[in-house]
Amino acid sequence: MSSSSSPALNSIYDAENNTLTDLRDGQVYKTVTIGLQVWMAENLNYLPKDTVGTYFGGHSVCGGGEYKSLQEGDCSIFGRLYDVIIMAYDGYNKNLCPDGWKIPANAQWEILIDYLGNDNAGQKMKFADEAYWPSELATNESGFSAIPSGYYSRFTGFNKVDSIAPAVYAIKNSNSIQSNAVKVSDSKNNVLYQSYGEAFYIAIRCIKE
Repeated sequence: MSSSSSPALNSIYDAENNTLTDLRDGQVYKTVTIGLQVWMAENLNYLPKDTVGTYFGGHSVCGGGEYKSLQEGDCSIFGRLYDVIIMAYDGYNKNLCPDGWKIPANAQWEILIDYLGNDNAGQKMKFADEAYWPSELATNESGFSAIPSGYYSRFTGFNKVDSIAPAVYAIKNSNSIQSNAVKVSDSKNNVLYQSYGEAFYIAIRCIKE
């Protein structure tokens, strides 16, 4: 078995079986190699065990919530959505992904999208299941397996603008109380870039360093 672990031993990446084990909470994530990059093929679902009185407390919700509702989805399926304030500063975002993995910067997203083809990258990234996306818009050729986890606003609930939840993933954007994001929606084959202010929570897909 080909595997590697970080010096701090909080993660184990198994390249043969395409898995990442987060030893902080025991969760096992599917991974996928796309071109020369290795991505998590599921949304991050990590939250420190004791968040009471810490900066993480209240800064994360389960993805997949209903449109304009405070009802959360299922973390085990959709992962968590993280407050963009947490992702804006190195002191916090460095502690979200397991050791050896990170929130991807714009350059990493651009490499992925260019590799898949700008016009239909979104189609190739979407999990091919009509429970999530229309079949003609989702092939998952890449294995990225995007699902509509949506986004959350503290003021308006889930998916403020989109009537059907998109997939929204963070781009590392240090020292700014606003997060750039990659957005994959049900109505387009391409991938959009969008900014979300400090009231928003969005998903994280970690990439191998």
